[in-house]
Amino acid sequence: MCRFFSSIRMPLFFFIAGFFMYSSAYTKELFNRRATNRIIRQLYPTIFFWTIFSLIFTPDSFPESWLMEGKSGYWFTFVLVEMFFIVVPFLMLFYQKKYSNFQKTIYLILFCLAIEIIYYTNRLLPNKIIPEEITGFLSFNMLAMYLPYLIFGIISNIYINNFNKLNRSLWWSIASVLTFTVTLWLINKLSVNFIFSILSGMVLSLSGIMMIFNIFYMMLNSKIIASFKLIKSLIFIGKFTLEIYLIHYFIIFIFKSITGSNLVFDHLTDICNTIFEFPILIMLSIVIASICVSIVYIIKKARLYKYFFPNAISSPS
Repeated sequence: MCRFFSSIRMPLFFFIAGFFMYSSAYTKELFNRRATNRIIRQLYPTIFFWTIFSLIFTPDSFPESWLMEGKSGYWFTFVLVEMFFIVVPFLMLFYQKKYSNFQKTIYLILFCLAIEIIYYTNRLLPNKIIPEEITGFLSFNMLAMYLPYLIFGIISNIYINNFNKLNRSLWWSIASVLTFTVTLWLINKLSVNFIFSILSGMVLSLSGIMMIFNIFYMMLNSKIIASFKLIKSLIFIGKFTLEIYLIHYFIIFIFKSITGSNLVFDHLTDICNTIFEFPILIMLSIVIASICVSIVYIIKKARLYKYFFPNAISSPS
């Protein structure tokens, strides 16, 4: 079950970010608005919370953490902002030159392949093309790892009508589930080489993304399921995705500090009973998200929200 979440979670986030990043009419005015959004509403809060987190929990390593890929877990919004500024110029060019959907797709795929070639060449060669300090500062490895899913999200929006038809298709849902299951089985059973590991990992993640989209599409189009309180609660929590992302590291670190170990977080993978493991993961996620939302509510009541999230929206896409 942990393998299921780890193979889908981050690729799904980047797929959604790419899906909403796309616009068929990317004007300079739209770029300026969204660029301001990325810097003020996403990058600033990320730097603020990351700095506070590092100074409280890891003060000794904070100066060096600027050159580290993970940035204490806060790499996600850094990479999203970087992706915005390297991908959106293509979208503006597509609009200005009135490229067809096919041309857009080809150029996006070629750009993605170029980044991947640079990434794997730099990773495999003994003499690095790009110094580690630069790749660490830019979280370049993370960017290259998840850029294909962002591009896939953009392409899905380019062909939005076809994408919606697939989500309504029963055979596509079955194909997604079968592809994900078979690929996961092959990865677990076979001793794979480097290339197969990369390709199978992408197939696993992409089929998992489509499987999740099929499930949620059916849920949102079902009046009975959409009326469930759990679904309504998840939709409410979803309005605070950026805030939850930035605050939840504090909750997890405090929990680990109090217990003196990583307890559930690190030992869930040792549980072979999926039926037991799945509800525990869901319950932990809901509890942590609820605590984060409560903290946001307190910040709002104290009239400090604008200092933590200036002109903030609630989505890091």
